[in-house]
Amino acid sequence: MVRRKKIGMWTLALTVAALTSPLLIFSQNGNSQKMPNLELRLKPGQMVNGIPESFTFAFVNISNHDVRMPQPSRCSSSAMGTIYLVVELRPAPPPGIRGGCGEGFSGMGPMRDQAENWKVLKPGESLKVSFSRGELFSNEQAPGTYNFWAKYTPPTIPVKDRRVLTEEDIDFPRTHLVSPHLLFMRKK
Repeated sequence: MVRRKKIGMWTLALTVAALTSPLLIFSQNGNSQKMPNLELRLKPGQMVNGIPESFTFAFVNISNHDVRMPQPSRCSSSAMGTIYLVVELRPAPPPGIRGGCGEGFSGMGPMRDQAENWKVLKPGESLKVSFSRGELFSNEQAPGTYNFWAKYTPPTIPVKDRRVLTEEDIDFPRTHLVSPHLLFMRKK
């Protein structure tokens, strides 16, 4: 009987640990929340020879409350968040110079004031931004299988400013996002 109780207690403890550990993964360094409030979707634009020449990145509010979203940058921008188009081409292209970019950062004023200018996404609403592949530094033209997906890095907001926004019930992107993959074939 005592042994059965011990096994029951261990089973309960392991069940609680298994159910709560996924929630703890999202709360690293206090920079993120328990569950993502946005979903990233990648939508292809006009097709040329079997692959898209542009993409639309859609940030959909999947929470049950308003989320303020800064306009993401297609280059590195710690203040606004950054979107990336990732492409994997098979067979691999020959080695060469790949595109890239960088943006400077200058003071933009108090974070609370910045957040006032961010787009408010009600539950189910989305913010969409579109770019050509060239603007996203993806100029591959070779025949093959193209695997595209998007990544998003949220804005880097100092702890003091995060606290102010949270105290004022302003929710904002806090988690890295990855879209589902899209596969396309370009023939010769």
